[in-house]
Amino acid sequence: MKTKDHFDGIAADYDAEIGAHIRLHLLEKKTDAMLAHLKSRQVWGVTGLDCGCGTGHYIARLADHGFQMSGCEISEGMLLQAKRNNPSAHERLRLGSIMQLPYPNGVFDFCYAINVLHHLPSEGAQIHAINEMLRITRAGGLVFVHDFDGDNPLVRFYMDFIFPLTCRIDDDETEIWVSPKTFRTRGFDQATVRQIDRFTLLPNVAPRFGFGLLKAVEAFGERLLQRRFGAHFMVVLEKTKCS
Repeated sequence: MKTKDHFDGIAADYDAEIGAHIRLHLLEKKTDAMLAHLKSRQVWGVTGLDCGCGTGHYIARLADHGFQMSGCEISEGMLLQAKRNNPSAHERLRLGSIMQLPYPNGVFDFCYAINVLHHLPSEGAQIHAINEMLRITRAGGLVFVHDFDGDNPLVRFYMDFIFPLTCRIDDDETEIWVSPKTFRTRGFDQATVRQIDRFTLLPNVAPRFGFGLLKAVEAFGERLLQRRFGAHFMVVLEKTKCS
């Protein structure tokens, strides 16, 4: 099954596939990680693009922080959910692929992709998608790439064998786990890697009961490990010149 068809099929129930407490926790952690970089630049730019926006919750939270957000999504069903969750940004949510983003060069101050790259069919396709994100970002802007840490064998085992038993989010056919090392070894002509950060230690099946304590334990573990280990990673790229 194609990734687009898979997500069209689960779009109406997508948000219910993971507990609301887990979804909110990940939403806050990932957006807070990006906001730390964006706010450190004293709001040098306000326009952002979510590349593969899903049901649009990341767009909504960043919009709450004052950014003018747009979104692009390959699945018509997911895009419909995103529009329902972001009525004020309805006209800025478009159908399209991260492999060929439907925007001119250098029009956004920042963009990001969250758990999108592992659905692409090859490492070459992943590199192409990153270059597309850089293309539509202005010089001096930031590109954030979030995904599961493909360098971690425990994460790969969990995602390949445990996660599919708990929900239907991934389609189990096209997953190519992303190595954060790719960003160091490949290099990008138009960008510099500013940071690679790893975080989150809680599985998606962590119970709601006692979740506040579990979050505190996770935060302690992240500090202890100096954020060099985790299920997810975030790479921060700074675009250094125009396309």
